[in-house]
Amino acid sequence: DGPLAYKSFALDKPSRVVVDFERAQLAMAKDDTIEVGNAVLRRIRSSQSSPTSVRVILDLARPRPFWIELQAEGVVIHLGAARRP
Repeated sequence: DGPLAYKSFALDKPSRVVVDFERAQLAMAKDDTIEVGNAVLRRIRSSQSSPTSVRVILDLARPRPFWIELQAEGVVIHLGAARRP
């Protein structure tokens, strides 16, 4: 409960965006992978990285800028888009 807390960073070789959500738990019982396979995003992986932290990894086709937008329902991770003012 409370405001959503997260840390994010990008990695190269292979290109990916990592977002760690604090005070979070996955709704599913095991780690998950969603194959996307388009020109921007190859796959999305999620795991319970600690009892109170969830890690989401976006495997990219190539390096892209990103930014995260907090919304009432959660977050939106924007890839390759300029940040809105």
